Amino acid sequence: MISINQYWHAIRYLKPIQIYGQIRNRIVSKTFSPNYWKKRAETIQLGDCVWNPTGEFLPPGKQQNIAESIKKGNLTFLNVEMNLGYPFNWSTKMPSKLWEYNLHYFEYIFALDYENAKLLVLDWIKNYPLKRYACGWEPYPVSLRIMNWITFFFGWHQNKIMSDIEFQTILKKNLILHADWLVYRLEYHLLGNHYLENAAALSIIGSCFNSQRTKYLFQIGTKILHYELAEQILTDGMHLERSPMYHSRIVYLLKLLHNTGNHDLQKIVAPYWSKAVDALEKLCHPDEQIALFNDAALGIYNHPKQFFQNKNIGETKNFQLNDAGYFGAKTNKGHYILCDAGKIGPDYLPGHAHGDIFSFELSFFSKRMIVDSGVYDYVDSPNRKYSRSTAAHNTIEIDGYDQCEFFDAFKVGHRIYPRHVFFETLTYGFRLNGELHHNRKTIHHRLFEWNHNGILKIIDRINADQSKEIISRFHLHPDCKIIEQKNHEIVVERDSIRWKLTCYDYPLTLNHFDYSPEFGLKIPAIVIECIVIKPVITNRSLILQTIIEIV
Repeated sequence: MISINQYWHAIRYLKPIQIYGQIRNRIVSKTFSPNYWKKRAETIQLGDCVWNPTGEFLPPGKQQNIAESIKKGNLTFLNVEMNLGYPFNWSTKMPSKLWEYNLHYFEYIFALDYENAKLLVLDWIKNYPLKRYACGWEPYPVSLRIMNWITFFFGWHQNKIMSDIEFQTILKKNLILHADWLVYRLEYHLLGNHYLENAAALSIIGSCFNSQRTKYLFQIGTKILHYELAEQILTDGMHLERSPMYHSRIVYLLKLLHNTGNHDLQKIVAPYWSKAVDALEKLCHPDEQIALFNDAALGIYNHPKQFFQNKNIGETKNFQLNDAGYFGAKTNKGHYILCDAGKIGPDYLPGHAHGDIFSFELSFFSKRMIVDSGVYDYVDSPNRKYSRSTAAHNTIEIDGYDQCEFFDAFKVGHRIYPRHVFFETLTYGFRLNGELHHNRKTIHHRLFEWNHNGILKIIDRINADQSKEIISRFHLHPDCKIIEQKNHEIVVERDSIRWKLTCYDYPLTLNHFDYSPEFGLKIPAIVIECIVIKPVITNRSLILQTIIEIV
């Protein structure tokens, strides 16, 4: 049962423009006239394409759909395959809203030749008109579709579409409708990555064509980009929502805007590009894939190595993203650790946040060993509730409560913040301290001490005036096997790499969890748990000491 108090904490941090946007959207969705926007689009011209790209546009996303399957009507998103016929049935019942979003993004056309992509776009224009409550006409998929249609046809196949006047005319008219509708539906009720996608789409269409209308679209898009990039790219280069997955998407957008060849766009993205890529490199394990903190999944956006700058690759070094709250180290042997000691996200937009404060991920010899449990879906479900919970992460859970009040699919009520975070570089590694005040009388302090040779010491201190159940968890990668189990020690092996976890004074037990490194995917795996009941002893702390080391 969701309480009024939870909703109060969820809305109290919203910006005024978000509240206005929420109210306005509810009115617009019920009152707008599709015919008005269609007639309006008939009176506007896009002009000629004036692009002179400085580099080839990267296909967006992983591109898991191949031409042969697409032409048979088969599409796979989020590890769920459907046959939609060919051309597709755009309005059939979909497995989820996110799956339906992916259908309307049109990212898969980059796997097709010009004629088949043209066939699908024309069929969509004919059979999926603007109407109320149409998922594909929500501003987020509209934004992505604008960028994908323009970069594919006017970037990849500019010569062909310039000689295909009939299709070019139809496409331009629909792009006008898209852009005009998007300006009316800008997502300032959400802000964050959605609002940035809106701005990028308007900037892309505004840079591609030369008319009075496109100059206006470009002006709106670049104005938002100026403000939002300064707000959304933290000084350490990380995206403010603190999701490695969405951060990788922002890096793609920066690259896309730069490759248009438009000097104004290049000037806008220039201050952010290098530091955003540098942050992305730090957020990746030695397998060159992102860590899974907050809402993050593999296989959604472009592979990070497409953007790596290859500076000092292979060196042993500590790193810190102070604003985002991520700290860690990489070694020349392939050892990697990433610790989360930051706030869950921006207070006005915590929808992609998880209860993972003081959690960590760990690789030895380029193999993931201790992992985040990942994200299965984006709907209000038991899976979603679990993925956001503190129990799904490698940190301390107290009395079965999450660190913050997560409810619905993307809402957060009461939230807490890490305090007194201090990162210290040592000659052999680093030391990271911080504490969480769950309430006035329950405080969790965690110390990480990392040695580049592959030794991690964790000391947890819990102060409380009442008896508490304390659970410390360590989620293992599914390829990890338990070789030996003693009361206080467990030996783990993956691909002939052995390491042990020792918890002094308290016994270790094994449990099971579902690892979801990709949406829609569950892989059975083992979680090591240390469960302790803190006795009531005045002015005494419960101390948990854990050491993880290669053997």
